[in-house]
Amino acid sequence: MDKVYEEKRSFVCTKLAPLLRSMCDGIANVRYVVREETLELVYVTFAKGGTKCIDVTGDSLAALARDVLKHF
Repeated sequence: MDKVYEEKRSFVCTKLAPLLRSMCDGIANVRYVVREETLELVYVTFAKGGTKCIDVTGDSLAALARDVLKHF
């Protein structure tokens, strides 16, 4: 599973984060986090304050992108 998590982390950092920043002004940070060894989350932090937490547990890369993008 660690390889899958690393692939998702890389995708979020190198592909999804730049896409979100190009679509939405004010995004300070986008990160992928695994909690309790099974819960997968993407945190989007805004420069003016606030954070969105999006559950992407069990998602493929395409589903992860869809789940995050539907919030913007």
